[in-house]
Amino acid sequence: MQVYGVDLTAWWQARRWRDLLDLIDQMPPASRTREAIFNDDANADALLDAELAQPDEPFRPPMRSYDLSTFLLLRISNQLTAVLGADEFLEGPRTAVDTARDRRRSAEALDIIRMATPALAHYFEP
Repeated sequence: MQVYGVDLTAWWQARRWRDLLDLIDQMPPASRTREAIFNDDANADALLDAELAQPDEPFRPPMRSYDLSTFLLLRISNQLTAVLGADEFLEGPRTAVDTARDRRRSAEALDIIRMATPALAHYFEP
């Protein structure tokens, strides 16, 4: 961690627990620390409860790990899925730009509905 200018011993002695936890949370999924956390019997029930409390959404890789290799593997996987006739495709990361794009498209669709069917437009209001 010295490469990043972080002295873990100093943080530990200064009781910078929040900073240490933030650092642990930012570790990549394929780290030994994450493996130890998820293989600890004392934490298993709490981790399972936290996982079950999350809404059931498809996995999306974080933007920081979405490189060319990940993009290409995602494309290959989705093409194989299409060839096999399944309809559950993997998706890339979800960003604020994607959310803004969806909002804009919804607003544009609502404008078209208002123009085409003014009497029914109130049924489609958010």
